[in-house]
Amino acid sequence: MKSHFLDELNSHEDVQSDEARLNNSLQVWTPHGSSYYNDPGIQADWHSARDLCRSFGGYLVTIRSQETLDFINGFKSVPADQYWIGASDEKKEGTFVWVNDEPWDFEIFPPTEPNGDTVENCLLLFGDSKPAEEKGKFNDMICSDEFRFICERNI
Repeated sequence: MKSHFLDELNSHEDVQSDEARLNNSLQVWTPHGSSYYNDPGIQADWHSARDLCRSFGGYLVTIRSQETLDFINGFKSVPADQYWIGASDEKKEGTFVWVNDEPWDFEIFPPTEPNGDTVENCLLLFGDSKPAEEKGKFNDMICSDEFRFICERNI
C-alpha cells in the first residue's frame, strides 16, 4: 500500500532531489544493540512515517529502556526537533502499544504528559529545544502533524 507521504513526495516539483536524498539516507543504517537505526531526514505524519519505515523493512523506532532512549536522543540528526516514535493509543485511549507488538514496559513522560485525550494519540520525543523537564521525553501528539522520525530494523 502506497503511503500518503509517498504521494506527497511524488507531487513535488523537486521529486528527483527528494527521492535522491531519501535513497541516500536509506543506505546508512547505524547498528546499536540488536537493531539498526536510520534517520531519513524528512518529515511526515505519524501514519506515513510508520508506513515508510515498513517499506524499508523496519518500523518506527521503539524505546524500551533508558539506554535506548539515550542512544536515540543522541542519534537524531536535528536534536532540537521532535521525532515520531513507534507507539500510539489509537486502539484504546490511555493504553500505548508499540508498532511491532513489543511489550510496553518503559515510558518516560514529563509530569504534564500525556495530555491529549482522544485528540493526541501518537507519540513523539520532545526535542532539545524544550525545557529540561520535557527534553528528550515522550509526548502524545495529533497523528496528522508532521515531524521527523527514526526507523528501526532488527539485525
